Amino acid sequence: MPRLIIEHIVVNQGKVDYEDANRSTPINTTLAPLNFELKGFSTLPKDRGDYLISAAFSDNGGSLKWKGELGVNPIASEGVVSIEGVKIAEVLQLVKGLALPIKLSSGDLQTSFNYNFALPKTLPTLALNNLTLSLRDVAGELAEGGRLTLSHAMLSAPQLSFVKSKQPTLIVKNLGFKLTDLSLSQHDAMQVTLKESSANLPQLDFAMQDKPQMSFEDLNVKFADFKVKKGSQFTIALPKADVNAVSLNLADNIVSIKEVVLTNTHVIEGAVVEGAVVKADEKSVKPLATLKQITMADGTIALAEQKVSVQSLLFAGLETAVVRNADQSLNWLKVFEAKDRGAQPEVAVIALETPAKDVSKDESSAWEIELKKVALEDATIHIQDDSAPTPMKMDIEKASLEIQNASLDMAKPLPIKAAFKVKQGGKFSTKGQLWPAPFKAELGLRLSNLSLKPFAPYVNQFALLKLNSGATDVSGKLRLKQQEDFSLDFNGKFDVKKLALVEEADNVPFLSWDHLASNQLKVSLKPNKLHMATLKVVKPSGKFIINEDKSTNINRILRSSSKADIEPVTESADEDVAHMPVKSGNSLIQSNQGPGEPAIKP
Repeated sequence: MPRLIIEHIVVNQGKVDYEDANRSTPINTTLAPLNFELKGFSTLPKDRGDYLISAAFSDNGGSLKWKGELGVNPIASEGVVSIEGVKIAEVLQLVKGLALPIKLSSGDLQTSFNYNFALPKTLPTLALNNLTLSLRDVAGELAEGGRLTLSHAMLSAPQLSFVKSKQPTLIVKNLGFKLTDLSLSQHDAMQVTLKESSANLPQLDFAMQDKPQMSFEDLNVKFADFKVKKGSQFTIALPKADVNAVSLNLADNIVSIKEVVLTNTHVIEGAVVEGAVVKADEKSVKPLATLKQITMADGTIALAEQKVSVQSLLFAGLETAVVRNADQSLNWLKVFEAKDRGAQPEVAVIALETPAKDVSKDESSAWEIELKKVALEDATIHIQDDSAPTPMKMDIEKASLEIQNASLDMAKPLPIKAAFKVKQGGKFSTKGQLWPAPFKAELGLRLSNLSLKPFAPYVNQFALLKLNSGATDVSGKLRLKQQEDFSLDFNGKFDVKKLALVEEADNVPFLSWDHLASNQLKVSLKPNKLHMATLKVVKPSGKFIINEDKSTNINRILRSSSKADIEPVTESADEDVAHMPVKSGNSLIQSNQGPGEPAIKP
């Protein structure tokens, strides 16, 4: 190599003008002032010189500082690079033919790192230490409509090394990422906001063999205050989400996720988003639904086999309300109703533009999904019907549901069990199997001591009566099946206990019994049939009065609207109307009334 020695060279207040006219819109930029200093440089073996480069991007903003040592025999360099305040939008314009999904209008970039580069025997090695890359105040228009804004994002890597040998390798240690105030909006249709996110990865390994190989373990990702707003219809709010212990082995085509935890998820009806703040309107003071925690444990994605396996998916602490409004509408249905019913949904447009794929022709492309356990625990559901004159209210507590071995094979039976308690009185449990398609279910169920008092408004809606007490037990085997028609078959027993109906005006007893029960109850739909081997009534008491005008007390207690709805059944009734034949083998009435005292009083 020719010998070259530079003791000291300095360039002060230099200027570089750059112009690219080889494009539809010519680009001009200036680098000024440009300062350069080199001391003690030579081409002698293993000799290095000190250098300092500083420059300002006058048109694009920002500055460059580059300081270190440089040698050329062999080629090697070590130093520190710092770039600050670069306007990203202006810099991207310099890159010809760059197609991005976003057109940036603002944003600053800054980065700094220590580096050590060497080129022994034409095999480069590069080590970066304390690397940081930061973006601030980014904004731009999306190519497909909408706008993106980002307050701050930062990537950090304390150690990064690259070696090109027989197998080029890249190793990154302690990789970190942080993001603040991300907003993505698509006109008035959808708005997604994320207050904060962070990720940490202990080590990332990348190697280039016959095909790229990449692996990492224990990637942890956190999200805070994530919201999705759909027009003025609803807002989904996720205060906290953690994705823990993610691993990837590209050589084996395996991705594993130890745990995903979503905390305090909310669905708010008719909410208004101002920045990152959700304000419910007057009709929605409380969230429509809240999930205290969603946990996915031990998930594995086998890329080569196209198989996803999850050990458990748990939904805990659901709190929601199902409300039937006075206009007969349901609160949950309003969430999914289109704001503009005359507008065509986006899905329909996509379906026209993208022909549906015939899965049967390419079964190898189908993914296999297996969920070992899907469960809902500790759910609370408030049920309210405001369509009745007096609202009906019932509260389900400690509700649980568990489904095992769920998959995309709809013909495969799923073991299922469920249970809940009713705050007003009663509990329910069921266990059995369910076939999703065609739908079929075989369940054993038990309903114990369910209070009938919450249903009192329905009685009072049609009659001048009050339901003071009553409870019911039901147990047996239930079979459901969907073919051309839906069929049902129940075989079990029931007991309606301690029923007491009184007249609304003066609380005079109207009808009561201790038990109305059957130990052999069979009910079916398709064919429609009801059969009881024995119907047992214990301590019945009631009154039936025929007035002088041949009217009865039954007519007197019915509300006028109910009377108008009652029509006599005639032989000319439509024969297509489905009938429910009722058959009772024996009827047993037990009364503890005194001698000569009738159970049914005239």
